[in-house]
Amino acid sequence: MTRQDYLSLLSGPRLANKETNGSSLALTLWMGAAQVAADIAVVAHGNASTPYFVSGSISPGVSTGIDDASLGPRTFRGRRLTDADGTLAGILASAIPSGSHERVCERDDIYFVARNGLENHVEIRSPRLSYEQARAAKRRILRIHSVMAPKPVHAFVGIAYRPSAETDEYEWRSTRRFLDRGNEVKVAPDFWNYVGASADVYDQLVACCLEVVAYRQPELRRLLLDAK
Repeated sequence: MTRQDYLSLLSGPRLANKETNGSSLALTLWMGAAQVAADIAVVAHGNASTPYFVSGSISPGVSTGIDDASLGPRTFRGRRLTDADGTLAGILASAIPSGSHERVCERDDIYFVARNGLENHVEIRSPRLSYEQARAAKRRILRIHSVMAPKPVHAFVGIAYRPSAETDEYEWRSTRRFLDRGNEVKVAPDFWNYVGASADVYDQLVACCLEVVAYRQPELRRLLLDAK
């Protein structure tokens, strides 16, 4: 990230509805998103860890099934890849029992247990995932579910901001192909409001960002322009 990126953050254009567009709000919400989200989760649910590691073991058959599913075509054994529960159920049912097991260690950018007892395993990603990144995200989700089965957990990708104007609906080819929107990937307001367990968390966060930028704009611009 360059000085010009930060200067764009301080002078990003506003939309008619007084929200900022991706060039300014994106930088605000992307930098330190995991820690900010963890702080919000602590307030909303009383706990959060960043990072957190999910450890356990799965059979070789399950591991191979997950790799085949996440690296394969749009459908796997007749099921859409976005159908994580159906895909995982098919993998677990068809795996041949084995005495050996593969160790699994998957990293969460944020982990928290909701007040209803549901464990949440969150990976923070930028909006424009490559196909390889989307496949890796899907593989991580399936491996976490496999390790924790039969205990229900919620593993998903959190995207802190939309890449375009706030009025646009998020769509991206790789995530649309591999991830179930709303369940396995939560974007901007959906992500922040889910972590904060409130419908107005995102609006409050945006307001805080704009207030801080406006208050410290002269100081920050001076530091950036004077930096070598």
